[in-house]
Amino acid sequence: MTSIHQSLFMECTLTEQEESAVDKDLLEKVRLNNNVGVKTRFLEEFASFCAAANEKVLVFSQFLRPLCLIIDQITLALKWTEDEEILYMHGIVKSRKSFIHRFNDANSQVEILLASTKACSVEISLVGASRVVLLDVE
Repeated sequence: MTSIHQSLFMECTLTEQEESAVDKDLLEKVRLNNNVGVKTRFLEEFASFCAAANEKVLVFSQFLRPLCLIIDQITLALKWTEDEEILYMHGIVKSRKSFIHRFNDANSQVEILLASTKACSVEISLVGASRVVLLDVE
């Protein structure tokens, strides 16, 4: 997860020695700074360019924490809103069909769908995406 953004290191289980070496205050300060993580910086710029070209982006991750971080960063940087320009599909989303319909609808204001690979493993058709990003590989 730390290859996505360094602040995700706080989410890892650490040994006592690692715990003493980590500056958690610094990691918390840079949490919303997408320039600290190459993947998060790329994703924000990529989403912005795709939106300008009227293309939708689909982002997959096997982990939920990076997706939540990306939502927070994109909300701050691009002034997009979750459930409007940003959709987040994870295992406990009850309105999965509604999300899929909104994402695939060319007239919706949805720009990006962040999805857990587990939530999208069966019976999912996301044809509205013209670009796909795999944040991590199993």
